[in-house]
Amino acid sequence: MVRFLQVNLGRGREAEDLLLQAAVEKGAGVLIVSEQYRIPDTGFWFQDTTGRAAINVRGQDPKIKEVGKPTANYVWLGIGGVRIYSCYFSPSETYEVFRKQLDALENNLREARGEVVVASDFNCKSPEWGSRRLDRRSEALSEMITRLDLVLNEGNALTFRRGSTSSVVDITLGTIVAAAKMKAWRVLEDFTLSDHQYIEFELGTEQTRRTRQEPLSKVGVKKAGWALRRLDKNKLNLFLETARKQGNPPRMGDTKELDALVSYATEIITAACDAAMPRCKNYTRGRQPVHW
Repeated sequence: MVRFLQVNLGRGREAEDLLLQAAVEKGAGVLIVSEQYRIPDTGFWFQDTTGRAAINVRGQDPKIKEVGKPTANYVWLGIGGVRIYSCYFSPSETYEVFRKQLDALENNLREARGEVVVASDFNCKSPEWGSRRLDRRSEALSEMITRLDLVLNEGNALTFRRGSTSSVVDITLGTIVAAAKMKAWRVLEDFTLSDHQYIEFELGTEQTRRTRQEPLSKVGVKKAGWALRRLDKNKLNLFLETARKQGNPPRMGDTKELDALVSYATEIITAACDAAMPRCKNYTRGRQPVHW
């Protein structure tokens, strides 16, 4: 088992120094950091192109199997059979920019082989992960979690405090098998010199027979569900126009012909949706978070 510490440092030098000390005291093998002060000259550090998301692997164990290409808003490493993501999404970005950034992350997650853990300060507030109110950004994030069939950490312990303001904006997500390997997820009350609290968890990163080898985009596809917000109207119109020219739908008539018409309409609608937008993942509405 590898021990992880997850935190937003708020660009604080003292907060970063304290984290490195806490990592030694707690025996943390991996640090997942948002808004780091800088990248130290020593150790295995990897960060995104904005300098606001980073991962630090401490020592030779766990072993790094793969390193993702640096990009904006997130960075990832393959450790054992698990791809670990550190992400940061700024609250100052417009909703439209946030949606584009979230789509880019989702596309990368869909390409992942093996299991996935995403640790991030999404700056989204939702009762689903412990905040008292729901904001617009969190709805988009919840949709992504649902489409990818990810499991959300349980709990409503505050991860952010600033004066009289407090919320839960730092969360941890994982695929089902990764969640099953995760133990002792909790928000610590340690002094951090940041507005954010440490999140600690342990994860078994060894590869097992149960580990998924297919990309997320090919696993658990739901038979009747599509990502409507990603509808391409031009592709839909082109498909329907082509189907109109080529099709020979049954005529309305007796019961047998009516059944054939219903079957034909169902096939056309399904094919049109497949042509114009990606399918959603399997999910259960009203699902409860899993306690790690």
